[in-house]
Formats: sequence, structure tokens, C-alpha cells
Amino acid sequence: PPEALVAYFRALLLEASVRSGEAVAGLDESLKAFPASLLLKFKRAVLSLPDDTLLEEVIGADPEFCEAFLARGRLALAGGALISAETDLLRAREGVPESPLVAILLAGVNFATEEYDRSLAFYEQTLAVAPEYKEALFGKAVALSFLGRPAEADLVAAVNMDSGETDAFFLLGKLYALQKKWPDSALNFELAAHGYEFQENRIREKIAQVEGASMAEDRKGRLLARKSFQLEKTRLTRATACFNAAAGYHNAGLPAKALPWARGAGAHSYFADKAKDLIALLTEGR
Repeated sequence: PPEALVAYFRALLLEASVRSGEAVAGLDESLKAFPASLLLKFKRAVLSLPDDTLLEEVIGADPEFCEAFLARGRLALAGGALISAETDLLRAREGVPESPLVAILLAGVNFATEEYDRSLAFYEQTLAVAPEYKEALFGKAVALSFLGRPAEADLVAAVNMDSGETDAFFLLGKLYALQKKWPDSALNFELAAHGYEFQENRIREKIAQVEGASMAEDRKGRLLARKSFQLEKTRLTRATACFNAAAGYHNAGLPAKALPWARGAGAHSYFADKAKDLIALLTEGR
């Protein structure tokens, strides 16, 4: 019914404005009025805390509802049920064969089951439709590495993406760490940390602009909340890069180069204890 469609789009808008509690309440109320609506059931099933009971109802009523198989597959994957996840994701793929999300999830499932050749094939399928998908580039590189084939070239290509170099340096750092190439890993994490610091400063500038702007207070509050979340996420990623750089230099036998990066990581509360232990290890015997 048109009313059910309106309720569905209202839930989308509330979710987009980070008001998922209201979206859940609105969908629950709408489902009482339109209990047969598969669209409302599906949206309620995947909103906030997923509801697998509603997902089962949707799949039972419409076995061609590929988005429901995708949602159930992701739930299974999160719970570690890899075979069930693969079964549902393959069903979802029948309905949306060009979806990079489905392909990369299948790549992850096969990597977890150590079927690296199948994992590589799904990463390549992901990149065929989304050639700048960095997680897929990294996954492909790691799969190639586990298959004993050179992988660095795939990630080096990511450095020239329009979105910037920082994430690519971070991913290269992870790849070199897997290969135990510690100086290369540390250097790339160091470059990533510099990039994230630059991003932090840009976000702070945006926050200052919003704070000084003339706009409705509720809108300003939403923008500031979004930017503050983005800032904290970037701060944590930079701290992770700092800690990984320190660990890389430590593993390479370069404590003097590791020390400032360990201190940089310790500035974030999440890494405070880990950085303290690493600093103690680095300065032991001095």
C-alpha cells in the first residue's frame, strides 16, 4: 500500500539522520498496520539490531528476495557460520550478480576457509565492477601473497587513486607486515600516519567553520556530531598507524626509529597501555 511505502522511506530518512531509534519505533508501528508488507519487514529486520525472525519470514514469503539472503548471509558471517553464509551469499548473487558487496563478502568467506584461489577469483570479480575498491585490492594482494605470487603491484596501483594515498600506504603497511618485511611495513605506516594527521587538521577546520556558521541549531548539531565522529575515527586510525609503525621498526631492530611512533600512538587512550609497554621494551637497558 502507498502508506507502507511512505513508512519505508520515512525509516530510510530517519536512519540517514542517525535517528535509528525513531526509525525502529516507526517501522514497528507501521508493521502493525501493514503486517503483510515484505518491504517493511525486510527494513525492520536489518535496521539497528538485526531481527533474523523477520528475515526468515521475508525469505519464506518471497524466495526471490535477494536482499534478504544478503542480510542473512552477513548475519551468518558475523556469527562465524561460514558455510551458511556462503550459501546465502551465493543465493543473493543470483539476484544481483554485479554487486561488489556480495562478491567481496564471498571472497572473505573463501579466504577464511583457506580456499585462496576461490577467494582471489571473487576479489577479481569485485574489482571488475569496482576497480578502485581498496579493500578488494588489499584482499587480492593478500590472497596472491598466500598463493605464493607477487602482490605488491596491485596495491601500488591504489596509491594513485583520486581519493588519495593515505589508505593505500596503510594497506601496504599491512601487506608488508604479513610478509614480515618490517622496514617496508613501518615506512608505509609512517607515511599513512602523516596523511591521517593532515586529514585530522582538515576535519578540525571544517568543525570550526560549522561552529561559526549561521544555520538552524538542530542542523548545526547534526553536522557537528557527524564531523566529530569522523574526527574520532580518523584519530584512532592515525594512532593505529603510529603503533604499527613503531612495532614494525621494533621488529626491524630499529628502536630509535620506533620510539617516537610509540609515543605518538600513546597519545590516544585506546593505545595508551599498549604503547606504554612497547616504550618500556624499547628503552629497556638504556
